[in-house]
Amino acid sequence: MELFLEKWLGEILTVSIGATSEEAGTRTNLIKVGGQKTLPFLFLEGQIPYKPVIAFEIWDTAPLDWPEQLIKPYKDVAGNPLEWAEKCVKEFKAELLFIRLQSVHPDFGDKGPDEEAKLIQQLLKRVKVPLIICGCGDDTKDNLVL
Repeated sequence: MELFLEKWLGEILTVSIGATSEEAGTRTNLIKVGGQKTLPFLFLEGQIPYKPVIAFEIWDTAPLDWPEQLIKPYKDVAGNPLEWAEKCVKEFKAELLFIRLQSVHPDFGDKGPDEEAKLIQQLLKRVKVPLIICGCGDDTKDNLVL
């Protein structure tokens, strides 16, 4: 019996996250994602040029509704996003961080853009891995902050 292989015409765009000093950036590494010419895990049917990457999620405020098992590894640093990020990089060897700016939400602190910009500047100095920065989900506040 012959294995049926389907060829895909589409291609996922490649995105580069972070910039090293060679690219005029400050990060220690560059993460590339995308570029697939097949569906996930169908290695024989097309190219998957970059390995999957997992970003460690940190919040700019301590999460209130996370289950105990999820917050347990971060319990000592969850109230401090700088220490939380540093722990993910140093202890868990994170290559990529995803920071959620939850405290700009009107119901979770209503912080302003200037305060969050300072946090991101401090975070960029504290850890050298690429960052993905995400808003709080409130369109009005996210437009101001991001």
